[in-house]
Amino acid sequence: MAGFAAWERRAPEPMLPPRLFRSLAFVAANGTTFLMSAALLGAAFLIAQYLQVVQGNSPFAAGLRFLPMTATPLVVAPLAGTLSDRVGRRPVMVAGLVLLAVGLVWFAMVATAGTSYGQSCCP
Repeated sequence: MAGFAAWERRAPEPMLPPRLFRSLAFVAANGTTFLMSAALLGAAFLIAQYLQVVQGNSPFAAGLRFLPMTATPLVVAPLAGTLSDRVGRRPVMVAGLVLLAVGLVWFAMVATAGTSYGQSCCP
């Protein structure tokens, strides 16, 4: 992000106005989005490997087990937008990252070779 900001600052016609990078809220929101995306993409790769290699599921079966993880943002995003209008963006972003971390740690703690899908999501 720093490299992009430096490049845009020198560009004759920047994609984003450089003044946006002076806003702490803009930088924090983009940094939070980057960290959350990196965590989710990394987790999705590792969980797909776990479901197929360790659990022995087919790619289709592993994809079906991913549906709750991919469908949740469709439900939560409109609610988060409404909630952020009431309490502010910062608490909602922090709560989202904390919930993501808790979910990934929970999965890491219960995932073993003998754990079934039902046991890992609903103990």
